[in-house]
Amino acid sequence: MKCPKCGFIQTDNRECTKCGIIFEKYEAFQERKKRVSLQDNRSSGKGIFSLITGMVIVAGVSVAVGLHLMQAEKPADNTLSVSTDQSNLVAAQEPRPGAAPAQIERLQPLLGSDQGRGVEPEGLAGQLAQNFAGTGSPVESARNATVSIVTPWGSGSGFFIDRFGTIITNRHVVQYNVDQLEWMESQAELLRDRLHNERENLDLMRRQLKQVNDLRVKQQVMKNIGLREQQYTKYQQKLTEMEQQITKIKQSDFLQDGKIILVDGSEYAVSTFQLSPEQDLALLSIDVYNSPAIPVVKAAEYPKQGASVFTIGSPLGLHHSVTSGVISGYRTLKGKKMVQVDAPINPGNSGGPLINAQGHVIGVNTMIINNTEGIGFAIPFETVLEEFPGVLNEQ
Repeated sequence: MKCPKCGFIQTDNRECTKCGIIFEKYEAFQERKKRVSLQDNRSSGKGIFSLITGMVIVAGVSVAVGLHLMQAEKPADNTLSVSTDQSNLVAAQEPRPGAAPAQIERLQPLLGSDQGRGVEPEGLAGQLAQNFAGTGSPVESARNATVSIVTPWGSGSGFFIDRFGTIITNRHVVQYNVDQLEWMESQAELLRDRLHNERENLDLMRRQLKQVNDLRVKQQVMKNIGLREQQYTKYQQKLTEMEQQITKIKQSDFLQDGKIILVDGSEYAVSTFQLSPEQDLALLSIDVYNSPAIPVVKAAEYPKQGASVFTIGSPLGLHHSVTSGVISGYRTLKGKKMVQVDAPINPGNSGGPLINAQGHVIGVNTMIINNTEGIGFAIPFETVLEEFPGVLNEQ
């Protein structure tokens, strides 16, 4: 059952476990709204009909007077003059103050903006806008469209790019690096050997302690053994955690174990995901209705060097954090286009959006150079469109 208000999918067909609405009452409310709206439109239609009738009568009188005058002062060439002033046309099309919503709706395609509509978005976008409206700035809107991605091997970020629940992130966020897994296994093996040697040394020290007769020496040796036993226990626990992590990674499936966390803390399972074979990019989706989306910057409007930019992500588990910086330059690294920024990009920021001051996405945050500060990189969004052609066709 999909909730008609927030779009949440559930088995309960009576009440939404997420937003709390009673489906039967909500549908009845929508029906009442439709009836009231229909009655208002009919009443408005009668009023408009009366107004139009009056205007026709006045216009008829004006035309009659005009024809009388034209006959008295008729031009010699009988040419009809037609005004082509577009400003008059636009002024005539703009809604009057206090115009009815139906009139604004009809004029909206001509105005080309949401000005005057005052209509709250539906589904997930409406839910997040209502609970996390803030000041309504472009950066806050982009924050609402950013998600945290939690996997068995770590966490990262991503962001909605359309109203259908489509999310862009980094490939390394959703697919564990084989080289890193091999490195972790080698570290676990090294720690296992060292713990084995330490266990043998501690057992030897305990056997030799029985032969010590000097009380002070014996107490000192016992103290040293106790400290080393504490360290042994500590690293034994670390080895256990590493082994459990390795096993979990090997047995995990991102579709089964991955979680998408929104700005309001709600969690969703991954419906589908697709990996880019060439770039550090992945395309995910979750089953939601009318997700918020970050607008994409036009190719001709990529910010210049020194322009202010913002990153959004979840560094070190600090969900939906915003940092700022500037465009340091546009680079090509190992044959791939990159946007260099000095905005902080930390573990957990990977896959999040790099946006301009208007809240339009420029790229996908992807990496930093180790042992440096203020040198981060994002994959330009034009690369996303190249790797996943047609991804924005349905917007």
